Amino acid sequence: MATQNALNNQTGTFAINTLTGILTANSTSPITASTVTQYGVVVAGASNLVTSVAPSATSGVPLISGGSSSNPSFGTAVVAGGGTGAVTFTAYSLVAAGTTATGVFQSVGTGTSGQVLISGGSAALPSWSTISTNSWVDQTGTTLTLAINTSYTMNAASLITGTLPATAAYGSTIRVVGKGAGGWKIAQPAGVTIHFSGVNTTTGTGGSLASTLQYDVVDIVCSIANTDWTVMEAIGNITIV
Repeated sequence: MATQNALNNQTGTFAINTLTGILTANSTSPITASTVTQYGVVVAGASNLVTSVAPSATSGVPLISGGSSSNPSFGTAVVAGGGTGAVTFTAYSLVAAGTTATGVFQSVGTGTSGQVLISGGSAALPSWSTISTNSWVDQTGTTLTLAINTSYTMNAASLITGTLPATAAYGSTIRVVGKGAGGWKIAQPAGVTIHFSGVNTTTGTGGSLASTLQYDVVDIVCSIANTDWTVMEAIGNITIV
């Protein structure tokens, strides 16, 4: 006679067990149930059993291999697996490769409006920088210290004397354009020389360049930081002292 827990047949009584999960068995082992987590990922386990990897609490997180001897897991994809290796980036920033071929990706800051991205070379992140522009000044006073990366129209009835700055970075430029009838003169501080083709000014305060005609022009660049300037362009008759 069959009961709730047993079934009678001609050869004996068989127990009935309730199994919950995924059933597995082989020729030498009884039927076994492996429980799994809801919404988890089923993977092969040890001894022909199965197990499950719990789902990530965050939607969109990928399943990452744990190698040949560990279960996979939900997490951040590394670069070797086609990911970035990073969890977050600064909003609106640029993304750059890591410090090695498989290193975690890096974030380049956002900079400020109008800046441009300048390379940091082969071993550093690029950075945002403000490009120096050559501004124009209509000079009416008769004496001044010339500012780097600035162009002047010398606009006075009397001679305008502009003295080169004592400190100037390599590549700094100054342009002087004649406008007023008084003309212009570029004076030098101590230790400074201006090179005009094959002719050099007297080094220091005794040297200078000066216009001869009203609309003479000269464009100079700092060729050695602080001490040497070279004429890039000149129009008219320039007096070299």
